[in-house]
Amino acid sequence: MTIRRFIAIGALIAASSTAHGFPDGAPWGAADPANQNTCSSCHHDVEAIDPSSAIKISGLPDQAQPSTRYPLTVTVRTTAATAGFQLVAFVDRGSAGLFTSNDASIEIDAAQARSTVPVSLTDNTAVWQLVWTTPSDRVPVSLFLAAVSANNDASPFGDQPHYRRYRLIPATDR
Repeated sequence: MTIRRFIAIGALIAASSTAHGFPDGAPWGAADPANQNTCSSCHHDVEAIDPSSAIKISGLPDQAQPSTRYPLTVTVRTTAATAGFQLVAFVDRGSAGLFTSNDASIEIDAAQARSTVPVSLTDNTAVWQLVWTTPSDRVPVSLFLAAVSANNDASPFGDQPHYRRYRLIPATDR
């Protein structure tokens, strides 16, 4: 085997392991831009957009009622080939409520949800449905949404990370 061929094979192996560093989805907590392991940790070729108007959560209330279920829609609008997301609900850096979903492409870990398979876009839009049950206490909640619009080349290059934060105050009794 020539040295050139050996270097080429080594480069392919390195690129492959980088591109597939998290085959089951981004590490939990990657939606929080203050976290050490964010979407931008792997998809670092393009500067992240924070806050991004290309991503949103529909269905959030202005004020959250305790122990209430809210159907949510996560939307990514982009001209990229595929997209994925992660959503985390926090109260003072702890879990806030519980996510559920019937979508097999969404993985749930209490107050964290993430897509496990990049979805192809329809009309430049990717959409996921889930339900959030708010915490039983009347506390302010931060929701961190992150998404990556990707070029579908199985590498971290040319992909666009997006971040958006939502802050909900608890509903008051009247």
